[in-house]
Amino acid sequence: MDRINVIQTVLNAIGDHACADHPAEACGLLIGPENPKDGIQLIDGFVPSPNNAEGAGIDRFEIDPGLHLRTRRELRGTGRTVVGLYHSHPNGSALASAVDEAGARLEPGLIWLILPIKFAGSTIAAGFPAAYLAGRQKMRPLPLDISEAAAHRE
Repeated sequence: MDRINVIQTVLNAIGDHACADHPAEACGLLIGPENPKDGIQLIDGFVPSPNNAEGAGIDRFEIDPGLHLRTRRELRGTGRTVVGLYHSHPNGSALASAVDEAGARLEPGLIWLILPIKFAGSTIAAGFPAAYLAGRQKMRPLPLDISEAAAHRE
């Protein structure tokens, strides 16, 4: 996989989730076709998860494992699957942390979408996300494109 393409409405909804959960980290699953096309993995769906991390998830996240299993089962045979996960960084950074790097080693091959959240006065806004491919040793940054849904429907 060489690139990631996320549908704008999906990214907007993930941003809304992250802003609503601020100052805790928001998290969830990324959904797309099982097989990337021309080296590009499309993300055209998501499933928000409660953050099960201890300490209210201020600087940690844990996706509900039951939700993860149920989602994979529901998608079985549809040509779609869980292609990755997302979480927010309430500190405003889209850089993968050491904790992210350690977690990514548990499920190599998954996309990690990190959404920075900025707080200015009374406004909370989602910034531009960064995408990574989880590896056994290190996460690899991937180019991220954002597009309208109509361009990817067949």
